[in-house]
Amino acid sequence: MNDKYRWAAGRKIVLIHGAAATSRIWRLVIAELHVSLPYTRILVPDRRCTGNMDKETDDLWEACSGALVVGVSGGATLAWALASRKCPMLGMIAHEPAAGNLCPGLLSYAGSAWSESTLNPVRRATLFGERLYGTQWNADELPSDVAAVSRDYRMFSQFNPAPPRINPSVITLTIGALSPKIRYDAAQAYEQTFGIPSHTLAGAKHCVQLEQPRLFADVIASHLLAATSKQSLA
Repeated sequence: MNDKYRWAAGRKIVLIHGAAATSRIWRLVIAELHVSLPYTRILVPDRRCTGNMDKETDDLWEACSGALVVGVSGGATLAWALASRKCPMLGMIAHEPAAGNLCPGLLSYAGSAWSESTLNPVRRATLFGERLYGTQWNADELPSDVAAVSRDYRMFSQFNPAPPRINPSVITLTIGALSPKIRYDAAQAYEQTFGIPSHTLAGAKHCVQLEQPRLFADVIASHLLAATSKQSLA
């Protein structure tokens, strides 16, 4: 084993997808992580998209225990929900999670796709994904069950973040440098409420997995090293 990677051997990373996506959306990040962290287990579950936050976190609990949990969009929301339920994770990276009553209207633009009554369900789900993620996303990312997209949207739009019950020093929040103002409002609300600032990712918006996969993989590797070091010192 190359000593450069010895520290990461046996460690586990869980990548959680959000709405209008499957595990496939992580493919570019996974390719980068296989280079930077070749001896680390990378788990990428395809969620059931039940529309029930308790069921979703229960499904993820075992995989996320002891892992660095990484989520984007709804995946970030689920990562935060797990932290607020005291899932014994190694650490967490959450890119632009939902903010509930901390930032009303955050999901309104994407959610307005469901009011387009002239569109069929697939086109509504596609419009939702386009409005949520931007131009790097396309309909190939949709789950085969397009009804899962509306279930996810309802679940995430009803989410209100509770205080995390894990060590805040192992939590990293990120935001895309090119994201709209309302995302910055949400990030500011998280910092004011929970004391955790967001780190800005250059060249990214909401769909960082497709926009800046190498940069995000570097963030993941750096966070894994930091969290592992803190665990060793504990």
